[in-house]
Amino acid sequence: MEIKKGFVRVRVGALIIQDDSVLLVHHKKEDRDYWLLPGGGLETSESIEECIKRELLEETGYEVAPGKLVFTSETLYPGRERHIMHLTFLAEITGGEAKKSEDERIIGHKFVRLSEIMDHKIYPNIKKEIIEAARSGFSGGAVHLGLRWE
Repeated sequence: MEIKKGFVRVRVGALIIQDDSVLLVHHKKEDRDYWLLPGGGLETSESIEECIKRELLEETGYEVAPGKLVFTSETLYPGRERHIMHLTFLAEITGGEAKKSEDERIIGHKFVRLSEIMDHKIYPNIKKEIIEAARSGFSGGAVHLGLRWE
């Protein structure tokens, strides 16, 4: 992935909860090993809904129906050379079947129990907020979680 300096990258993520578990995608880049909510960069002339559907299909094989916006957050890299705006939406799996991504950086994906999510390195680090929102049934409105960098 090319890093474009001077631009804000918009990353759209899907928060899929099933049986008290959250769907996560396992990434490995060079010496970094971490998990993300499935999703990715919004492309020019692509709607947010189209982006979520495309990214989920590419990363997991699942077809999804995006729902409401639950979180926004930002990642601003040290030196401020890279800025990512994260938009996290609830989504439901509507079809497809689990498959491995063709992206070599993605090791796989799985549902992780909410009680075990704290044991995973997740970017941006919104683990506590995911747990709290799931426990409340996502009854609140969208929340901006601010800058997140680790």
